[in-house]
Amino acid sequence: MDTIADNYDTGAWECILSGSINGQPHGQPRGRHVRGHVVSWAAASAPVKLYRGHVERCLKQTVRDAGGVDRMRSAAWRKGLRLDAQFNFGTPQTARWGQLHTHKPDADNLAKLLMDAMQAAGALGGDDGKIAMLCPSKRWAPRGVVFWRLSRPTGLLDGQRGTVLGVDEADLPPWLLGQGEAPG
Repeated sequence: MDTIADNYDTGAWECILSGSINGQPHGQPRGRHVRGHVVSWAAASAPVKLYRGHVERCLKQTVRDAGGVDRMRSAAWRKGLRLDAQFNFGTPQTARWGQLHTHKPDADNLAKLLMDAMQAAGALGGDDGKIAMLCPSKRWAPRGVVFWRLSRPTGLLDGQRGTVLGVDEADLPPWLLGQGEAPG
């Protein structure tokens, strides 16, 4: 996908699912403390809830087109995953197009909404804790759209020893190799 940053290491990662989601991106609200209590994201604004529903519907269609949830749950999908996401914010100001977006919402909140929606849509074959590498970026663009790509490490899937981003497989935690549960 040409829209993701050029530093994508295609030698160590294989794209397994990708797509785009039209619409101005919204971030996942964080829990807020009100009078000593944490208010959940359920108190989010209507536009955020509508956007989250739109993202889930788009991702569910992508999963169906790729072979369904069962394919996502297959053994080959149980290794650590990488998520690249470019969040484009629409603006009529042509001078801003392509420039980094340095305003709210934060990149981590944008990525969290996308990861939660991926989990709900079955794109991850389980929990979003499988995402071991996250690479979000924010830019100004003519229209709001999110380009995303989910990848798996190629050196760790066929049972052979290998390296991923210069790290020997023996030095990786067992959960990243699909052996046991991820911490947390």
